This record gives sequence, C-alpha cells and structure tokens, in this order.
Amino acid sequence: MALPWSKYESDWRILLSVLTERLHRADDEAMPFLEVSAAELFEYTSSVFFRHYFADRLGTKKYDIAICCSVMKVAMQNGDIKVAGPIGMDDASYRVRYALPRLDRKVKHHFTVDRLTVGDSYDRWSLAKYWGLSMSTALLKGILAPLRAQLVMLFVTEDRFPSRRHNGKTIWFRVEWDHRYQRLADSKRLELSVFLFWRPQDETEFVYHGKVESVSSQRVGDEIQFELRLEEGSRG
Repeated sequence: MALPWSKYESDWRILLSVLTERLHRADDEAMPFLEVSAAELFEYTSSVFFRHYFADRLGTKKYDIAICCSVMKVAMQNGDIKVAGPIGMDDASYRVRYALPRLDRKVKHHFTVDRLTVGDSYDRWSLAKYWGLSMSTALLKGILAPLRAQLVMLFVTEDRFPSRRHNGKTIWFRVEWDHRYQRLADSKRLELSVFLFWRPQDETEFVYHGKVESVSSQRVGDEIQFELRLEEGSRG
C-alpha cells in the first residue's frame, strides 16, 4: 500500500503504531470508544516515547499536525466519527471518536480461569501474561471487563477503603463509578461470569477466590456500592 507522506514513512508508521496501541489498550479496558485529537496524538507520542527522536526529525507545527491528521484518517473504520476540526483542513483541533472494539484487531486474548486454582496467589503481571495482555494497564484499574468476553475479573484491595470487607461468603465494597463497574452491576442481566481476586493490602499478591454473584449494586453520588456472594466451591 502506498503510504501518504512517504518521504517521512518511518515517522508516519511510528505515529500509527502509537495510535493503534492506545486503541488496543482502551479496548482491553472495555471502553466503548476513545476520542483522540491531532494535538493529543503528537504530544503523547513525542513527550512519552520519542521526544529526542521527533525533536530532531519533525519540522514545523504545521507539518506535525498534518501528519497526525493523516494517520488518524487512515486508522478510521466503519463506526468511527470525526467530532471536531475544520472542513477540508488539517488542524490541531481535528478529533476522531474511534468505536471499540476495533474491527481489524486480531484478538490473541484468552480470558479464561481454567488453569487458575482457587486459593492460590497471583500477581498482576503473571495474570496479564496468562490472558495475553500486552501490559497490565487494565488490571491496574481494579477490574477487567472486556467487551469481547462474557466475564468480569474483579481485583479488590481491602485496606484501601474501610468500605471493602468480606465475611467469607459475602463481599461489600464501594468504588468510583465508571463503565467497567457498570458491567459488573449489569452482570446478571448480561449473563456475565464474575471472578474475584482479593488481597488484604498493597504490595501483596491477589488470592483467587473463584466465582461470585452480584447480589446488589447502588449508585451513591460518583461512586457505586456492591454486595457480592461467593458461589459454592469458591474460597471463603
């Protein structure tokens, strides 16, 4: 395929790979979409990964934004929407809402607990590797609720908040609401299997407790409160 900006093909490919990685990471975190602007794409790429590389290679601000817009347009698929930016011009405000999951992604994830043992301890990195995640960013959020799988993996650290506790069969906890925890709240209706990983404090491994059932959930301001129940055969 003939690439636009072929004179700067390596820069173009780097920006495309960074955008693709951000989309895949958002996909792993079960986000419904990701909005990206041309300015954000360039700043994110140059400041985090390639500051000195881009400082030497990229020229004017006009060029910077134009190549980012080119990459963003090529990455668009059915369902993606341009939400900001002037018509017929490349501008820093050019913004696209990318729908998730991506249609062209070859999923290598294997979201299963078949090889995990109830009562054993696991760290985030080994679990990320086991499930085929390129990094454990999604696990750092406290919940993994991929749209491509009929399950939710819940990671709870007890000592962070006094509202997090369990008595061996029932678990209570409250967290800041976001779309991932809404999938947990809707797990019965969506027929999702929910699995619990619990640890008493930071810097310790998570103990796998097995399957749990969402008994109730309630929005409290910007937070959501849950009551879960361990199923038979799970660790109490």
